[in-house]
Amino acid sequence: MLDDTDPHISKSPAALRAWARQLPEPICETVLDADLSLPFLFHEVVAVNGALSPQRHAISGWARRLGFDGHHVEDMMLAVDEAVANAIEHGYRDRPADDPGIVMLFAASMPAQGMAHVVVADNGSWRPPTDSGFRGRGLSIIQKITNLFELHYDHTGTVTRMAWYLPS
Repeated sequence: MLDDTDPHISKSPAALRAWARQLPEPICETVLDADLSLPFLFHEVVAVNGALSPQRHAISGWARRLGFDGHHVEDMMLAVDEAVANAIEHGYRDRPADDPGIVMLFAASMPAQGMAHVVVADNGSWRPPTDSGFRGRGLSIIQKITNLFELHYDHTGTVTRMAWYLPS
């Protein structure tokens, strides 16, 4: 986990750049252009259901440090929760329990754009959403509560980028 809030973690911009270069072009640029002198997160999350709670806490703290208010923080936590849950539940659905996969979570701000970005990426397999009655609304929820939403998927995995305007 690379995280500017944890003094015990050795920060490796090289590891972040290497990861970014594996992402689709517009998202790679977002990660490479992020201002890492401001609060940011770069987490490797084991793709198990228990991984969601720590990510909610991390995103909440990060967003509050950037000056977001309660309503916006809740939207950000919900969107990230949906994206990470989708990666765990759908991207790695065929993985054995002893090899659950990894979800990468990156959150940083880009003051020049006036936006805070969150990227969630997995190396699982894409499965299109289905309308199953009570489920399958995660992507539409994310789209409604973000100022920018992009979804990229191919045989190497799924990458979600979400962004919100920075508070003024």
